[in-house]
Amino acid sequence: FPSLWVFTVIFAIVLTRGRIRTFVKQADVVFLLPYESKLDRYFRASQIYSYILQSFVMLVIFIVLAPLFALRISNESGSF
Repeated sequence: FPSLWVFTVIFAIVLTRGRIRTFVKQADVVFLLPYESKLDRYFRASQIYSYILQSFVMLVIFIVLAPLFALRISNESGSF
């Protein structure tokens, strides 16, 4: 069973699908343009939110794939 390829494909898909969610719609861009300099905290908060959400998804995938890793790939205990 090509478990290393399964890991590679799954993690590649998850990592490339990640994006920063700003919750700004197309019409908001026009109206918020004058306030762009004042929105630094908002955009920083959206980056942190995106990072936490993506980290949670990666953690869940790690947990789901941990038995496969331990069974097929790992030769040492604690290498996960």
